Amino acid sequence: MRLPREFRFQTEEVAIHREGDRVVLEPLDVPRDRKGWPLALWQLAGAAPSFDLGERSEPHERGPVFGSPKA
Repeated sequence: MRLPREFRFQTEEVAIHREGDRVVLEPLDVPRDRKGWPLALWQLAGAAPSFDLGERSEPHERGPVFGSPKA
């Protein structure tokens, strides 16, 4: 939907939500890296805990991914 000029935002993204019968748009100014990824994504990814994979002496064997292999 195109907004009239006097209602446009200077940001590229907006948040939208409903308040009763109203639809509300709010500007979002999300800091991004030079490739366009939100900086908060990298902070969140770095916060993941290390997972214990346990003792593995041999690699896991896995069957065919898409059904039976063709002979």
